[in-house]
Amino acid sequence: MDTLQNFISRLEKVRRTGDNQYIACCPHHGESNPSLSVTHKNGRVLMHCFSHGCSPLNIVHSVGLQLSDLFDDNRQDFIPSTVSRKERAKADTHQHLVMRAIMRITITNQWVEDGKDLTAEDKKKYSAAFHYLEDRDMLGELNTVFGEIMVERNNAIA
Repeated sequence: MDTLQNFISRLEKVRRTGDNQYIACCPHHGESNPSLSVTHKNGRVLMHCFSHGCSPLNIVHSVGLQLSDLFDDNRQDFIPSTVSRKERAKADTHQHLVMRAIMRITITNQWVEDGKDLTAEDKKKYSAAFHYLEDRDMLGELNTVFGEIMVERNNAIA
């Protein structure tokens, strides 16, 4: 079962709205009318809860998954087989750092939503993760997942 099918098979009232795009009931807040938009794009499942703005972390935990389950298994498919072992290791490291940055931002966003007081170290790690992705022109993906609140929240946290 592929990544998208694994995720949407756990949702209720799933309806296809386009190519690799669906709408379903958000499992986190137990609604009866579909408001969760789900899209599979560039090897990852993206989602947005239009009803309550539930975080992806809460949504995936509600269906018994982890954030890592939203990413296709073969993240190396963009690297030609002729690439050297050293270059492939460098790509693996980059992929790992990107995932760590996304996880740091996700966790910190959840803490902010939960009202946790952030320490100076929390803010420093969040800012480093945000700038790591920003320097690699990857903030568009975060905005797709979290909405435009990312820039506002970064300014508030940093």
